[in-house]
Amino acid sequence: MDRYGVGRGAVREAIQSLVAMGVLDVRPGRGAVVVGMGTEEALGMETIAALLDRSAIEDLYDFRELLEVEAAGRAAKRATPASVVEIAEALERLKLARRTGIPSYEADLDFHRAVVAASGNVIFLRVLDAVADLLSTVRSQTEHVPGAVERAMGEHEAIFRAIAEHDPTGARRSTVEHIASGRAAAAEALLMRQSRSGPVIASNAAREARSDDGDEVA
Repeated sequence: MDRYGVGRGAVREAIQSLVAMGVLDVRPGRGAVVVGMGTEEALGMETIAALLDRSAIEDLYDFRELLEVEAAGRAAKRATPASVVEIAEALERLKLARRTGIPSYEADLDFHRAVVAASGNVIFLRVLDAVADLLSTVRSQTEHVPGAVERAMGEHEAIFRAIAEHDPTGARRSTVEHIASGRAAAAEALLMRQSRSGPVIASNAAREARSDDGDEVA
C-alpha cells in the first residue's frame, strides 16, 4: 500500500469489488485467489466499470471538458464539407441505434471522434484515442440511466448544428452542456452499479472513513 500510495480502505474496496464480480475468491486462512477466467472476461467492460470510482469518473469528464470543448470550437471554424458529412453520418448511426434499441455507445464515440477529427488537430485525436476504451466503458453504463440516451441525442444534434453552421461559440456551449449532462449520467450509473452490488459496496464509505482515522478494521 505504501508503494502505490493508497489506503487500506481503497485496497479493501477493490478486493470486495473483484469478489463481487467473481474475479477473486477470498477464504479465511487462504487469502485471495484469482478465479480462472479468459482474457476477454478479465478485461470486459463490466470489470473495468466496476473498478471506476467517482474520482476516476470525475477525472475523465474533466479531461473531456478540456479536450472536447476546444475541439468542438475549432471544428466549427475548420470543418471541411467532408468532415461535416462524417459527423452527420455518425449522428445518423446514433439515431439508428436509438430507433432499433441496440447499444449506442460505439456510435457515440464515433460521433465525438469525428468532431475531434474535424478540429484538424492530430494530437487532439491521438489523445482521445488513447482513452477510447475508458470512454466506451463509461458510456456503455450510462445506457441504463433513464432518459440519458434521449438527452444525449438532442445534445449531439445541437453540437452538429453549431459545427455545420460554423458557429464556434455555439459548438463550445453545446459541448459544455453535453459533458455536464454526461457527467451527471455517469454519476447516476455509478450509484446504480453500487446499488446492485449490495451492502458490501454500500458500506465502503464508512469503512474508508474509519481507516482514514487510523482505526483498524477487521
